[in-house]
Amino acid sequence: MKTSICRLLAAAVAAVMLLGLCACSQQTVTLEKIREKGSITVATSPDYPPFEFEDLTKTGDDRYVGLDMSLARYIASELGVTLKIEAMDFDATLTAITTTRADFGISGYNPNPERAKSVDFTDMYYVGEQCIIIRKADEALYKSIADFSGKSVAAQSGSTQEAIAKEQFASAKLELMVKVPDEVLSLQSKRVEGVIVDLPVARNYVNNNSDLMIADIKIPFEAEGFAAAVNKGNSELLAELNKIIKKAKDQGLIDQWAAEANDLSGDQAG
Repeated sequence: MKTSICRLLAAAVAAVMLLGLCACSQQTVTLEKIREKGSITVATSPDYPPFEFEDLTKTGDDRYVGLDMSLARYIASELGVTLKIEAMDFDATLTAITTTRADFGISGYNPNPERAKSVDFTDMYYVGEQCIIIRKADEALYKSIADFSGKSVAAQSGSTQEAIAKEQFASAKLELMVKVPDEVLSLQSKRVEGVIVDLPVARNYVNNNSDLMIADIKIPFEAEGFAAAVNKGNSELLAELNKIIKKAKDQGLIDQWAAEANDLSGDQAG
């Protein structure tokens, strides 16, 4: 009996603590709380130019640049707060949102159903397409997806490209990596034969590496776009972000930021 009572008490205490944590979690991401603290924290993986990457000529949060970071700064400005950037590996960014280490995330997210189980996504701010980078010397070898059968193909762990590789390149050997630059280096060192990435990312690497090219291969994957993410059920912040994203798109800022990011990423690589 004593053991049962202790267990019940322990369970009750745990439940109270859990409720308290949940309450704190909700408070940390409300618009009121964000404005009270005067800042908003974004989670990102800055290894994906031209969307998010590091400007090595700058320090602090200013060094994180790209289309996504321009949007994040615009969101903070529209909310009247400062932006704090939490840089981490891509597959850790959604966890940062659900554990409220970050108030929201922008990191080239494709709002697929699996990710939507843990976070809520904004409207898409960018729509792109997929491609595969190969070595220019191997252009004649890779004319179709079937040509990669038995070959090693790289994709970023936890990304849309991982899903593409598993679905469309099923006969290839998949090499999952944390960072896109590592994938490109693996391609150049002949560890892998191709790297699956978003088209703007591919153009960035190809424009700055004369030994690489985008394969003339159509990847049959439904057109996808990028969206920001917030903690599940945070409808107030979600609605506000959607308003700000719409305003940025209506003013043509997304295209402007994309062009600026492409130019800057080229300068950095050069």
